[in-house]
Amino acid sequence: MGVLNTLASETTINAQLHIGLDRDPEAVAREMAQWPEVTWVALTAGPRPLLVEVVCVGRSGVVDLVRRAHQVDGVTSVQSVVYLKVLKTMYAGPPPGSVLT
Repeated sequence: MGVLNTLASETTINAQLHIGLDRDPEAVAREMAQWPEVTWVALTAGPRPLLVEVVCVGRSGVVDLVRRAHQVDGVTSVQSVVYLKVLKTMYAGPPPGSVLT
């Protein structure tokens, strides 16, 4: 399987959105997972229960996505963390025997 290296392009921006919520995080995660810019979604035990990794076209794409995230029912805060330089990236796939839902 090939994995697209979006970091090789100057026109794309990789970022994480740390999402604060006041409703069921899994419902919001499933909604955001449908967005074409979203590459990864995780529920966390941290201060913000949802992490969403995105690939956007330009800085304006990140701004638009943050605005869209704020409009999702139950979202109380969105903190964006833009990647400046990735020093290691590895895709190992799911553990053997796991089932993705």
